[in-house]
Amino acid sequence: MFEYAKNINIGLMAGWPAHTSIDDSRRVIWDVLSINENYAITLKGEDKVIGSIGFIKGNESFLTFTYNEVEMGYWIGEPFWGQGLTAEAI
Repeated sequence: MFEYAKNINIGLMAGWPAHTSIDDSRRVIWDVLSINENYAITLKGEDKVIGSIGFIKGNESFLTFTYNEVEMGYWIGEPFWGQGLTAEAI
């Protein structure tokens, strides 16, 4: 994750500061990306994470949603932007 998350363009779009260490990335993996309904984005046939996508039920979100709405968040490494990979993951 650190390979892509250290890029300021990723953090700004995802809502967090650029990671300055591998420990920053580890904390996000454990505190954010390891909760229910979060999934790694990988290239087909490769065992390398290039992003992630997650879903939070309305009543669990920090945003104002009703119980039947869902918040979706995602990030993907900048080298993979514009290829339709996030849309495919969704």
